Amino acid sequence: MQDLETTLDEVRHIYAISHMVLHVNRSSGMADSNPLLMLTYPPEWVKQYRDRDYFSIDPVVRLGRRGFLPVEWPHQNGIQAEPMVSSRRRWLSVSAGKALPCRCGDLRGSDRCLP
Repeated sequence: MQDLETTLDEVRHIYAISHMVLHVNRSSGMADSNPLLMLTYPPEWVKQYRDRDYFSIDPVVRLGRRGFLPVEWPHQNGIQAEPMVSSRRRWLSVSAGKALPCRCGDLRGSDRCLP
């Protein structure tokens, strides 16, 4: 896992991206929801995100779960109006981003990621 975290951080630096997230919502054979979450956000934000279960209300995560195309926020599907986006802006000074849904295997129970 450490190698994956290091790679995530290196890619972020190479492409001059403020923050990156690797989020696996579900994985075959694992009972837990959100079994993998690697991000470059500050630890305080990660704690709040987990403690308040923002997984369940994050509009980017919701769109990524059901879509196949990249999600560009806040410009897509009313994401700008979502409270989750406002909170993200306040904490991180992040006003826009992109999410790339990935799927593999059976589409009904496929693995998903939002890099």
